[in-house]
Amino acid sequence: MGSPAPLRPRSRWLLRAALVLAWVVGFGGGYASCGSLAYYRTPQALAPSSPNPTTFEDIAVAARTKFRSTRLPLSIAWLLVSAVLVLGAARTLARRPGGLSLLRQACVVVSLLSALDFAVSGPERAFLVEQLALLRARQLDKLPPDMTREAFTQTARAAGRVGIALRFFAEVAFFSALAMALGRKAVATELAPREPAPLPPPEDDEG
Repeated sequence: MGSPAPLRPRSRWLLRAALVLAWVVGFGGGYASCGSLAYYRTPQALAPSSPNPTTFEDIAVAARTKFRSTRLPLSIAWLLVSAVLVLGAARTLARRPGGLSLLRQACVVVSLLSALDFAVSGPERAFLVEQLALLRARQLDKLPPDMTREAFTQTARAAGRVGIALRFFAEVAFFSALAMALGRKAVATELAPREPAPLPPPEDDEG
């Protein structure tokens, strides 16, 4: 069998954009996980949260406190997976040995962990959607015409649920597609480790 056809210039650009995006997502996930773990190490994590959060930060703190039993192990898992994702994406972009295989495995694990997180964090999502909808309704100075505050809250709840679902499906779809793309021979050839430059021959000393 002959070698696979090389990628087109547009495909090369899209591939590298996807690798950079994977690195960015991994870095962001690791940063968020570090923030959660740092919060759980502080004494205020054991204090009761405010019953009526007044800011987005208050809602985030209340969710971390209320759902510590699930969010803490998930944060640890996301930190480890994000570190592997960042390392794999960086090594693949640099065309280092083992980077492509590592990144492909990381993409599969991210997709599985996203599905697990979505499955076990239903109560946390419901809490966040409800609190954010109530907060937006309280902060709204003027309602749109022919809309009550309750109707606005219902709309905000629906928008929150849709937004979370779209983010979940987009993340799983992206990393699943990237994992499959990295398994293609043409992509593997494009991202194969560079051959080390040959050393110049030694110069003969004359005289």
